[in-house]
Parts: sequence; C-alpha cells; structure tokens
Amino acid sequence: MFLKIDINAELERLFQDFPVLSNRWKNSPFKRKSMKEILASTRLTEREFDIQEYSNLFNSKKIDSNLKIKVLFAHFSPFLYEVEGLGLPVYFKKMFPNCIVDFTYDKGGSTSYAFRISNDSKTVIRLNKSESSYDLIIARSSVLNNMMARKYDQECIKNSKYIVNVKTMSYSPNYQYADYYFEEEDMCPPPDPFCILRSGKFLEKIAKEKLIVVSGTLWYVKNQLKMFQQLDPLVIKDYRIVILGPVRDSSYVNNIIDECNRKSIHYYLIGNVHRNMANDIKSLSKISIIPMDMRVFGQPKGYPRTLGESIGSKCLTICNKPVTIPAFYKDACRVYDEEIPNDLNLVLEKSIRTVSDKNFIAQHNWGNQDFEDFCAATILKCLSLAGYQLFQWI
Repeated sequence: MFLKIDINAELERLFQDFPVLSNRWKNSPFKRKSMKEILASTRLTEREFDIQEYSNLFNSKKIDSNLKIKVLFAHFSPFLYEVEGLGLPVYFKKMFPNCIVDFTYDKGGSTSYAFRISNDSKTVIRLNKSESSYDLIIARSSVLNNMMARKYDQECIKNSKYIVNVKTMSYSPNYQYADYYFEEEDMCPPPDPFCILRSGKFLEKIAKEKLIVVSGTLWYVKNQLKMFQQLDPLVIKDYRIVILGPVRDSSYVNNIIDECNRKSIHYYLIGNVHRNMANDIKSLSKISIIPMDMRVFGQPKGYPRTLGESIGSKCLTICNKPVTIPAFYKDACRVYDEEIPNDLNLVLEKSIRTVSDKNFIAQHNWGNQDFEDFCAATILKCLSLAGYQLFQWI
C-alpha cells in the first residue's frame, strides 16, 4: 500500500516554515540516511576505524589498579555513540587501559561482527572473531540467545567466568545464560556527548518554536495512532506536530494521516531522517511525546531510548505508561496513562502552560545526568558483581 502523503514534500514544507533547519540540512546528502548506512562500509569491512574525536570527549577517571582482564561487550553498536553503542566499551578501556576490551555487533544469524579497542583508545580494530572465553561478558538484549545458537559463541559463554545482562528490556526470553540481570531502572542512559554538544550549540543560536515532536518507528508497536485518536486538537491549536521515524506499516501511517486530517491537526509527517536532524528538530521543539505502550511487547516496564535524547535537547518530554523513569529524570518528564480518559490532554495542557514561560529552559529541572559518571557507575557495578572490588579513583 502506498502512503497518502509525500514525505519528501513534507520535509520540504518543514524546511520552508523553519529556515533554520533548511540552512543546516537542505543540501545535505545524508538527511535521510541512518548512521548505519553512512558508516557500515568502513566500520564493518575495513581493518580499523578511527574514534579519536569521540574518545577525546571523555575525561575518564582511571582506577588505581593494574587490572588486566579480558572483557566482551556483547552486541554494542559500532555506529552509535550512546552508552549501548561505543559508550561503555570505550569508557571501560579508558578507565582500565591494561584490559583487553572487545565488543560485538550481533543481530543474530550465523555470525556477528567482532571488534577490539586499541590500547590508546583511538581506533577500533576489526577481529576475525571474538575470544573463546572472557573474564567478564557485559551483554544486552537477546544477544546471549543469539550466541548460544552458534557453536563457537556457545563455547565462549560456557568458558567465560562471569556474565551480566545489563539490558533485558524486561522481556522474559532474555533472562537466560547470565549470572546477573540488571533491573530496567539500572540501565536508563543519558544522551551521548555528541548529542549534548550538538543540542547545546544549536540552542545558543535559536529560539524554540511551538512544535511537538512525535518520534519512533511508524507502526502499531509505537502506538502513535492511539495517541492521535485521544488527542484533543483544541489543546494544541497553537502548535504544529512533527511526526518522524521509519515507515514500517503504510496502512497504519495512512490511518494516522486520516486522523490528523479529520481533526485539522497541523502536522508534518517527514518519515525517517538522519539522527542529527532528529536531534535538531527536538532542539527546535518545545515538547516531545513518546506514546509507546511497553505492554505490546509483554514488558511490564521499559526505558525508551529517545527519552534521554529528548530531555538532552531541552524538550519537555511526555511518556505513556508504563514507562521506567530513572531517579535523575523524575522531575524532567511527565507521564500520562492512555487508559484514563482525557489524561493525555490534561498532561499536555499543563505542559503547554509550562513551556509558555520564556524562562522555561533555565527554570525547568532537567535532571541532568553526566554521561561519564553513568558509564563509570555501570562499569564498576559489573566489575563488583564479577568479584573485582575497585573503589579508589586516581
């Protein structure tokens, strides 16, 4: 089924209405490409790739220790700079330069990509395969299930000394093969340093607009349609909505279009855009709504990745229940319950009043959590669980 709307024309319309975005992205060849599309040709095929600029952002706290162990970060993306991408592996290597720090990119199937961080933390080296055993495996998602389906990786799991799954997403099939499982509240990462830097520089130059961002893959799992069905157009009459994310289900998106048109909601449905553009749009916007219902996955709780990014962009963020809000963000975002009639609109009304204050950004409690401190605390907890008691900083 074809979309009822031309997302390229929608993006051009957004550029026309907000020239500050056009000036940054109009002529960019990457405006619709993902980080994976841009980086895959080098990071998955070449012998090594450079991470010096990223590594230099960290003023890491080295531990007063001669720790020399082998650590594997299982399924941490080489394309992303967040905690669950290059963040934790790179920070671990800077904290403990004498350790071997490997990581994999593992989407299942017959194989995975294996990497090692260089001793100077400036490059990532491609490996033919990971080691046959590690002193510590820090895993996430369903990667341990993936590894157990492959003979070589199965032996790696069996031979390794200690395994922690830091991101189960509260999904029952992921509670296998590890010695310890983080609670969802333990892994709620703040936005990465590049995201913070980009938003900070952008916000120094621009004033926020009356925009509401709804981001996420466009299909039923992300629950956007129900949010629009519950939305009272009078509540947002002075606002425009930017709907962004990959189109997974055209029929579902057409239903969103019909609902917005029926209610005369002023919107831009721009589809998938480069992550930096999404970051710029959030920085330009006053409010972000994350309507996902974790129960669709059978998850009793969960932390949306985009929550930290939205807060880092100084966007007042509204989430649907059930959602896991870490303590450091408890006052930074608001929650509505779609099962309570009109709750979304009541929360939106309050939020619009809040962001109408010209001093909103300065006065709002953003609950800022330092990326480096978060990485350090997570790493130390994993090491402590594995029997390495390291408390003294240099």
